[in-house]
Amino acid sequence: MLLSDKQRHSSIREIGNFKRDLTEIESAELEEEWHREVQIAAIQSEIENLQQEIAEYDLLKSGGITFAKSFAMERLPDVLVRARIASGMTQTDLATRLDLKPQQIQRYEASNYQGASLSRLIEISNVLGVCVEGFFRNQRHEGGGLLVWSRETEIDWQRLPIKEMVEGEWFSVPNEERRLDATRRFFENACDDPTLSAALHRKKVRGAATIDEYSLLAWQARVIQQANLLFQQHGTPPFEGDDKWLLDLKALTQASDGPTRAVNLLGENGIALVVEKCLDRSILDGAAMLNSEGNPVIGLTLRYDQLDRFWYVLFHELGHVFLHLSSNRGFDFFDDDDASIDDMLEREADEFALDTLIAPHEWDACVSRVTRTEQAVQMDAARLSVGASIVAGRIRRESRDYSILSQFVGDSGLRSQLNA
Repeated sequence: MLLSDKQRHSSIREIGNFKRDLTEIESAELEEEWHREVQIAAIQSEIENLQQEIAEYDLLKSGGITFAKSFAMERLPDVLVRARIASGMTQTDLATRLDLKPQQIQRYEASNYQGASLSRLIEISNVLGVCVEGFFRNQRHEGGGLLVWSRETEIDWQRLPIKEMVEGEWFSVPNEERRLDATRRFFENACDDPTLSAALHRKKVRGAATIDEYSLLAWQARVIQQANLLFQQHGTPPFEGDDKWLLDLKALTQASDGPTRAVNLLGENGIALVVEKCLDRSILDGAAMLNSEGNPVIGLTLRYDQLDRFWYVLFHELGHVFLHLSSNRGFDFFDDDDASIDDMLEREADEFALDTLIAPHEWDACVSRVTRTEQAVQMDAARLSVGASIVAGRIRRESRDYSILSQFVGDSGLRSQLNA
């Protein structure tokens, strides 16, 4: 991972060099075409790795990260680096707090803290707010987190909500098989990848304090499993990144069966939409992720059985799909819609949802913003060609008052419509 701004700038230069090499190889005349393809694939992989490292460094440094996952002692050096960056400290800042020379911190981090004494590691952990028995919590900001498993062996399988998964009939446990073995088999089958690619994705979490990392891991595997079934059953076309069909999706907000038809429309455009309730130890509204084949998957929990929340969370996750999943950031996104967070990526997804459903200049002209009456909401909705739940939901969201205009958002009908 990147340790400093200097390394970040160096990585940007490396990306530029790789891109120039890529251009030369693509235009060169080679006797063996397969040789060209191998070289191109190798360079593209290097570029993507560097871009992901830069994205993670920027996210940590922005202060938008609240915690790194619980970790084994062997991962402490890596966690200390992430905690230092997320706390807004440079290597020089940390050295000053410890009354050391900056070069000493540079040597510690470059060598993965080899040679650092236990007392020194404890001192650094205390300065950075790292608790080995739990997790690092950023005291500058609340609400955002980054979960990173570097390899399968880091997963503590016994911490998964196995009982809840079995009771939900996610998988069966044959009499001769242990529950733990059945759980591992479920993950391998669900992720369609023996290396558990879903578990190893970086997870960008909005509302980190309300989400248990192992419940999240289990829920993601279930969503990917159901998405893969949809892809297999319906022959979903590849996702092309074309957003013209979003106008058709917006129009569905006016239909009583709009949510059901939305599932089909997303599938026709290469995105699997899966509804799966969140597990007990997590508060979650929606997520945007990629399966092992690189296909976009949106998961919704329908924590609120209300139309305004359904449409807003769906369009928020679509914001992540169009703006972030395809930009080599290397993150899957998980959102607690009630969490407040000063995070560039979440702000972009918020703006995407709001502006796609109702353009800013159209919203400025809405009478219902001021009067908040039933008649005004209906008139504005008709003028904008959207469902009344969209206008009412926007008013409820901006006022942070979810008790008003409830007659437009529905109650106890959405889950039954989507068989959730």
